[in-house]
Amino acid sequence: IARMQVSSFSQMMGYQMLAEAAEALGKHNEAATIRTRLAQLRVQYTKTYYDNATGNYFDHGPASSHAEASAANVPTSNSMALWLGIPLASERPKVVGALVENVKSLGHHLSTGIIGTRVLLPSLPIETAYLVATQDTYPGRSRQPTACTM
Repeated sequence: IARMQVSSFSQMMGYQMLAEAAEALGKHNEAATIRTRLAQLRVQYTKTYYDNATGNYFDHGPASSHAEASAANVPTSNSMALWLGIPLASERPKVVGALVENVKSLGHHLSTGIIGTRVLLPSLPIETAYLVATQDTYPGRSRQPTACTM
């Protein structure tokens, strides 16, 4: 997964947490302003990373190619977008479907790093998430490596 995509995800996650904090503190106008900016970022994220033909998110940048949108990258890319609520309601089933098919093609094994693993399970339907979470062969959650993946 490309650095710019992870950076964009991190920025949006920060805005989302900031909006929630402002709301909790009763700063409703500030929360609304932050949510407006977050909505703009969601539109830009979709324009930049979403491939409507496949239902997958990945970096289309100059150093990237469709080959880089390999089976190993889809779980993190799609999960980040789903976790942030980026896909439109009409596109969400397509993105989830692409994610589920990808996870199935990997034998329900993890192919995610530290960021993708955090957002993968909440992005999957419960049945698929359970199969990933209970995978007892490497690389599975019950056999997650202890070394840093970064």
